[in-house]
Amino acid sequence: MVEQMAKGSRASPLVPTVAELRQRWYPNTGSPFEALVDSALSQARRVLVFGAGRGVFERDLRASARLVIGIDVTSAIKDNPYLDGAVLYNGISLPIDTATFDLCVARWVIEHIAEPESVLNEIARVVRPGGRFVFITMNAWFYAGLLARIVPNRLHAPIVKWATGRESRDTFPTYYRANTRRRLGRLLHEAGFKAEMLRVESGDPAYLQFSRLTYVLGTLFHKVVNRVPRLEDLGQAVIGSFVKQ
Repeated sequence: MVEQMAKGSRASPLVPTVAELRQRWYPNTGSPFEALVDSALSQARRVLVFGAGRGVFERDLRASARLVIGIDVTSAIKDNPYLDGAVLYNGISLPIDTATFDLCVARWVIEHIAEPESVLNEIARVVRPGGRFVFITMNAWFYAGLLARIVPNRLHAPIVKWATGRESRDTFPTYYRANTRRRLGRLLHEAGFKAEMLRVESGDPAYLQFSRLTYVLGTLFHKVVNRVPRLEDLGQAVIGSFVKQ
């Protein structure tokens, strides 16, 4: 990896920008999480997007003969353009009938759940037997997750805006109460799910794009963690696909 960086730097008379480095090191790389979502969608006619918000981090899952419902704790979900329907809930109990959905998708949400055991049990309740729960969430042992737990929630919004440009209204309190591979696996098993896939993955360190140095260091860390099995649990995100029993 170091040799590739050095070679890439000599290839241009100018120091490459972060955008150029991203294109060079992560050219059209597919997301393992999105691949899981696409696979599950092929058998899903009723989809619940958990923590959908106003759609900033979501993609359009709608299709002919497929109903996509979003649920969130904030009224911003009413502005989400990718949903057939929006539901508000109180952070614990889902106002949805049992065994309603073929698939529940949670994209960067579990870290924001204050009572994960109760919420994961509720997700299991509303997913039909044979249905799936597919998620990606920040790993608590990843350095960004460790920092997020140290820094007070009131400072998260300005820090994230400085680092990534994300609007303050799209930054929410984090708890990290279920955010390790082992804990998530155990809680989902106890809720009635069986794991199809559960792993820790590190992709493009976009949150370090505010400088070339941080982006290069972040990329090196991600590459090493992805290649050394013993370091897996230090990676960026926990990704999983679980089937309701």
